[in-house]
Amino acid sequence: MSPKNRLLHLLKRLIKRGTQQQFKLLFHRYHEADIADALELLPSELKVLFFSRLKSSKSVDIFEEMDMASQLEVIQAFKVDHAADLIEKMDKDDAVDLLEALLDEDQDRAKDVLGKMDVEDQIELNQLLNYKEDSAGALMTTTFVAIPEKLTVFDALKRYKSIAPNESDAAFYLFIVNEFNQIKGVISVRKLLLADGESLVSTIRNDYPIKVHVNTDQEEVANLFQKYRSIVLPVVDDLDIILGVITIDDVVDVVVEEANEDMLKLAGTSGDDLQNDKLIQGSIFYSLLHRLPWLFVTIIGGIIASGIMLAYSPFLNFKYISLSFVLSFVPLLMGLGGNIGNQSATILVRALALTQLNRQEKTIIILRELSIGITIGIIIASVVGAYVFFTSGNSIITACICLSIILNMALASFLGAGLPIVLKAFKIDPAIASAPFISTTLDILGQLIYFTTTIYLFKIFI
Repeated sequence: MSPKNRLLHLLKRLIKRGTQQQFKLLFHRYHEADIADALELLPSELKVLFFSRLKSSKSVDIFEEMDMASQLEVIQAFKVDHAADLIEKMDKDDAVDLLEALLDEDQDRAKDVLGKMDVEDQIELNQLLNYKEDSAGALMTTTFVAIPEKLTVFDALKRYKSIAPNESDAAFYLFIVNEFNQIKGVISVRKLLLADGESLVSTIRNDYPIKVHVNTDQEEVANLFQKYRSIVLPVVDDLDIILGVITIDDVVDVVVEEANEDMLKLAGTSGDDLQNDKLIQGSIFYSLLHRLPWLFVTIIGGIIASGIMLAYSPFLNFKYISLSFVLSFVPLLMGLGGNIGNQSATILVRALALTQLNRQEKTIIILRELSIGITIGIIIASVVGAYVFFTSGNSIITACICLSIILNMALASFLGAGLPIVLKAFKIDPAIASAPFISTTLDILGQLIYFTTTIYLFKIFI
């Protein structure tokens, strides 16, 4: 039996007749994330029974590790008082995510659950719920340790012990504030422990804490974490008053979410499809509704490309080469152009997501992609040209195809690199420069290049 199946079997036995002591032994043996993964495979009633029977504080840690769909199953099955109690014990950022999902599913129940919480928690969670989605405010937790700047190291440690923060990344740092709760510095617990007890924390703190504004976009927050190698960043308002902190685990979730969103958009689907994995687990109608629109772009492009082929066909009946031979290379040109265009677009979308590029850097990247496209075009044209000449023995059609490949690859790499930058300039998410759009555009332009080049060269040399 595999470890996962063994854990699953053990959970089923404990849920039915396990004691609290046996549950404690389970937590010593398995990580919360592994237990959560196994719980997600169980029927809804067994998940609910697990959290109903469990009296340990570990229940919240396990609950937080579960996916949103499983959390909703449990919360909706619980009585309102029990649901409110469980959410109150969660980290505030995780609690807000769950409440937002519950508001989407059942607004009345979400309000009932919120109404059963302590007044302080209600106020705090309502404030967090009002922050703009995908902002630093929506990501942050309000659980952190702040101390006055006039404390000595000894008093700061005493204050820290009295607060006894829960185990988390945020607990490794103390944020130093003035009498107006404005952030003035930050100090790690390690530095505090190693310092002289009589020293003032203001003399050993980091006076230039890296911080983010509450309205900063989550992608920019992720960039700051990467740039400064941080595990915790304070979140402040316009007056520099500290409102909360963001921890690295939340940023990892953001990076995965943004990467998946961009990947879906590049494939021609909506980035919103990520929610609840609806593209995988939702109805067939939902998938059709969110995948067909971009494919209609391909259909329209295909009709235009077909019209171009029909329009040029009367001019492609040459004495020394058949029309079918000329047309047989159209799929090759279209495929090459679409592939290299999407490669360039993917590279640029990633670069724009990770860094802020100035105009000169953007120009250099576009020119670099153009030169790469031309180089690849020359290499491929050499290979294909050798095949065409060996097959047909006609140097003119060989030259037509080789020149078309080079021009098509150059144009594809230029458009693939340039389009995301243009979209970004117009405040449009560059990830919507999706594969269907680029491929369709290049199919049309590639045919125009090929047919025009072929007709022009044959008119000159025949």
